[in-house]
Amino acid sequence: ICKVCQAPDYDALLESLLILNEGIRKAFVVLLGPIHVSSSYHQEANLLKSRCACFKEKSNEFMNELNREWIKAFVRLQAYFEQPHIKRRKFGLLALPMLTITSRYPYSLFIPNRPLLNRKGHTYATKWLWNRLMTGPAYNLSLAVLSQDSYYCPSM
Repeated sequence: ICKVCQAPDYDALLESLLILNEGIRKAFVVLLGPIHVSSSYHQEANLLKSRCACFKEKSNEFMNELNREWIKAFVRLQAYFEQPHIKRRKFGLLALPMLTITSRYPYSLFIPNRPLLNRKGHTYATKWLWNRLMTGPAYNLSLAVLSQDSYYCPSM
């Protein structure tokens, strides 16, 4: 979360990714959008909203529109790099517009009074991302309890 929370700058992201695509022989880029932290009892409410100065006064409709803008930009970026004339075997992009962490004790994932994840929050986010990378879109977070879910290890 930044000091001026807003929709992503598609052109700046595209330019950066094109530089990486042309300048690095082998790369797999994971582009991760905003994090949505919610209670397992109230999953629609993003607990970051009350912790971020940019969002405190914003309406839920504004937040929903902002989420749609992030999704739209990331879908466009993913589609751009999957075009046959752009795509190459040694450069991959996985654009994930949102990372949702649902917890029974969501406030335990934050640095006090800040919109930043603490070590435990980062551990949960890392575990989610790893399991998502290993299993693909089939990784069902709604069935996972991140405090008990193990890191996925593919069978050989």
